[in-house]
Amino acid sequence: MTEDEEKGQKPQSTTDPGAELFQRGFHVFMGEVTMETMLPIINWIVAANFVKEKQHKELTLGICSPGGDLNACFALLDVMMGSKIPIRTIGMGMIASCGLLIFITGTKDKRILTPNTSILSHQYSWGSWGKEHELFARIKEFDLTSARLLKHY
Repeated sequence: MTEDEEKGQKPQSTTDPGAELFQRGFHVFMGEVTMETMLPIINWIVAANFVKEKQHKELTLGICSPGGDLNACFALLDVMMGSKIPIRTIGMGMIASCGLLIFITGTKDKRILTPNTSILSHQYSWGSWGKEHELFARIKEFDLTSARLLKHY
């Protein structure tokens, strides 16, 4: 008999509801977009695409994010666009900046906004410093990034 049972209490579940949802093809991302926060989502999508038996018909990604690192965001966007499994996106709370980019990358006709979702789209900001040749290289990267963003929208 467990200690909880001896005290007349129900044993607490050891199952993590988040892990259970994750296995069922549902993941909620709440936070800032960074390399570290994008990695579990990228791994989840890639792993789901490699499963041979009982492959999900659809993945669902809930998003509540103020945005963050544009390069980390593009890493996730590339994986989402390369997924053979359709990805439903659900905007919750706030989808701003990179959070909005992730949301709109969801499969067309499978994007949902909850009633109280705030949306923010803006020009990106990016600081730079260095030697003259480094700054010219950054200008080229700014142009490429702007083109990528316009193409994505």
